[in-house]
Amino acid sequence: MSSQCAAHRARIAAAVDKGVCAKVIWEELRSDGVKVGYASVKRFVRRLKLEARSSPTAPPVGTIHTGPGKEAQVDYGQGPLVRDPATGRLVRSRLFVMTLGWSRKAVYLLTLSSSSAEWCGLHERAFRVLGGAAEVIVLDNLAEGVKVPDYCDPVLNPAYAQTLAHYGTVGIPARVRDPDRKGKVERGVGYAQLRLEHRTFESLAEAQAFLDDWVSTVADVRVHGTTKRVVAEHFVEEQPFLKALPLEPCRRYTFVRRKVKSTGDIEVDSRRFQVPASHVNAWVQVQFNADVVRVVDDASGQLLIEHHRKAAPPSRAAAPEAGKGLSSSPLGELVQRGHQLGKRIGALCAAIAAVDNDELAVRRVTAVLRSTTNHGVDHVETGCRVAIQAGAPTYRCVRAWLDHHRPPQLAQVDSLIRDLTAYRDVAARLASSATTTTTQETA
Repeated sequence: MSSQCAAHRARIAAAVDKGVCAKVIWEELRSDGVKVGYASVKRFVRRLKLEARSSPTAPPVGTIHTGPGKEAQVDYGQGPLVRDPATGRLVRSRLFVMTLGWSRKAVYLLTLSSSSAEWCGLHERAFRVLGGAAEVIVLDNLAEGVKVPDYCDPVLNPAYAQTLAHYGTVGIPARVRDPDRKGKVERGVGYAQLRLEHRTFESLAEAQAFLDDWVSTVADVRVHGTTKRVVAEHFVEEQPFLKALPLEPCRRYTFVRRKVKSTGDIEVDSRRFQVPASHVNAWVQVQFNADVVRVVDDASGQLLIEHHRKAAPPSRAAAPEAGKGLSSSPLGELVQRGHQLGKRIGALCAAIAAVDNDELAVRRVTAVLRSTTNHGVDHVETGCRVAIQAGAPTYRCVRAWLDHHRPPQLAQVDSLIRDLTAYRDVAARLASSATTTTTQETA
C-alpha cells in the first residue's frame, strides 16, 4: 500500500537531510494544507532513515557527549527573504545558530551582512542571550572565523580570536569537510530553516521577532529527540555552568600592518600616530577602532603604545621630569638605547633629556648615538665621560672633544705587507715584457 507521504517525498527527504524530526515535518505539512496523519509521516521518515543507513556509502555516525557548559557549536544557514532597507529589494538573509552541546539550547539570529565584525558581533549577542559562554566553540572553517584551516594547528581570524579570548573561551575548527563534528548545530540550522525558508518579511526586525516567538513557543518547549527532555528545563540546569560574561563588551579592532616612517610615526585613516623611536623603518602590527589605535611589535606581539584617537595631542612646552614618562616616548627610547651602548653615553643622554626641550633633546641625543657609528662606541664613551667630569654634559662638549681627539688609525705596517714600490716595479716589468712581445710579432 502506497504511503500518503509519497507525493511529498522530495520535500520530506530534504527536511530529513537537515536533521528535522518527523513531528516538525508533519506540522509544516499541515500548515501548508496537506492532509496527512502524524503516524504516516513518522513511518515514512523512519523508512527514509533506514534507506539512508543501509546505503553502502553512508559512514557510521555517533553522538558526541559533552558536559554542561563545556561546548557550543556555531554555524550559518539560509534565512528568510527580507526587504533590504537600502535598496528596497527582497534579499536572502543569513541565519546564525549557536547550540549548546549538553542541553541543546539554541540561539537563532538573523543578519543581512557577512563579515568578520558581524560574525564576532553575533557571538556576543548569543552569549548575552544565553547569559554566559561555553568553554569551547566548535565552528566551521569559514573565512570570518578561520584564517588558515588546519586540523592540528589552525589560525583563527585575529578579530575572532580576540573576541573569544575576551569571553574566556576557545575556538576549535572542525576538520575540513567534516560537518558531523558539529552535528548538533547542523540539526538546529535545518530545524529553523524549515520554518523560515518559505517566508517573506518586510524588515529584519520583523523576521527576528517571528523567530524569537517561534523559539519561545515551539523550539524551547519541545522534548528533544536525543536527550528526551524539554529543552528549556534542561538549559536551566546548564546555565550555571557557563562562564560569566565580562562587564564590558569586547573592543573589536581592525587589524592592519604598517611600516614606521623615518619620522617615527604611522598613518591610520589619514591621521599620524607616533611610534617608539626604536621601531623606525620597522614593520608593526596596528589594531584600531573608533576610539583607540594600538601599535604592537610585529615579532613578539608586545604592545608598544596605545593612542586615544579623540584625545588632544600632548603638549611639548614643558620639559619632562627626569626618568618620568620617558619609557613610552621617542625620547625615552633613545635614552634607553644610549644606556645599552655604554654607561657614560646613557648618563649623558639622560642629562640632555632632563634639561632640553623635547624636540631639541631628540635631535641632540640622536646625534650622540649617531656619532658612535663614525667614531666607535668606546671613543664616544670616553668623550661622554670627559664631558660629565668637566661639568658640561652636552652634545656640544662631546662633539668638540671628538673633533680634537680622533681615534688612532691602524698603521698598515707588517713584514708580510710589501711596499707600494714593489707593486710599481712588478707592473713596469709586466708592461715592458708585453711591449717586447708585440714588437717581435710585428717584425
